[in-house]
Amino acid sequence: MGQTKGALVQLNLTASTDLRTVEEFRSWWCANRNGTLVRLPDIADVVMGADTTNRTWRMSGQRAVFIGRVGFAQRQLTRRHRPVNAKCNRSAGSCPPGMMVNVAYDSTKYIKSAIKEVVTTLAETVLIVMVVIFLFLGSLRTVLVPWSPSRCRSSARYS
Repeated sequence: MGQTKGALVQLNLTASTDLRTVEEFRSWWCANRNGTLVRLPDIADVVMGADTTNRTWRMSGQRAVFIGRVGFAQRQLTRRHRPVNAKCNRSAGSCPPGMMVNVAYDSTKYIKSAIKEVVTTLAETVLIVMVVIFLFLGSLRTVLVPWSPSRCRSSARYS
């Protein structure tokens, strides 16, 4: 995968091949000119590198390598992030001196906070409804009737 850029055009290139190493790409020929094979190193620099070099990532002012992990809503992101974070922590021990592994942004913290807020809001709403029922009807029994198990069973008959 790569790109070629011109003054007015930019093309994405995708090679569907089994070649994996730099040596395999260097031995690859791309044209036959008068019986002579034109190999890839004859017309291009063949190096192992990043997919894109037009971005530089920095974290706390220092150069960094960015690795993004995108989760899907159906995949229970809050449970699935634990193994990924554990693997990052394990790989931090094998880094060369001067290099460290750091999680820059963890969306699961926001998700957990949002779920906690929804539960808190729901509990507050139930409490307010109970107080309003008690204030207007003046009976503890009337507060408990909507949440009684027998009420739930009897309402099933009428549906």
